[in-house]
Amino acid sequence: MNRDECYILGKITKVQGYKGQVICFLDTDLPERYEKLESVLLEMGHELVPFFIDKISLKDNQRAIVKFADCDTEEEARELVNKSLWLPLSFLPDLGPDNYYFHEVLNFKVVDIPSDQELGKVVEVIDHPKNELFRVEDGEKEYLIPIKEPFISRVDKPQKTIFVSLPEGFIEVF
Repeated sequence: MNRDECYILGKITKVQGYKGQVICFLDTDLPERYEKLESVLLEMGHELVPFFIDKISLKDNQRAIVKFADCDTEEEARELVNKSLWLPLSFLPDLGPDNYYFHEVLNFKVVDIPSDQELGKVVEVIDHPKNELFRVEDGEKEYLIPIKEPFISRVDKPQKTIFVSLPEGFIEVF
């Protein structure tokens, strides 16, 4: 399985005890969805390698203690620290027609409603904690559009189009 078919669930942050357990940071609003995971993919070098889970227990809203199969010593667990946890995109719940995951809108065209101008396609989502942006390119120009109201009017998933309402002069800045 390659990275394009997966998403990052979190990261192994440190060893827990001496029997091969690790603490994982889970980058999710609903950690309880992952309490019964049977396996994850770990990034080992440039490969995603399946690791089976013997036991997982939530420590708090962002952390879980995980015991992987065949990882029985502190030394074996230490080798996993700082590895990213990946899952197939199929594990993500459907958000319905009005909401979207960032990976879903890559290559969507972006249309500015006030000017009725197609700006280009989303080539990247820049995920800064307080300022998420769509990076939109049309070949010659690049736009950085905040992912929040009032800039994003609506996302039409079937038409693969994001409709934006940009302030007067915004396009000319770029």
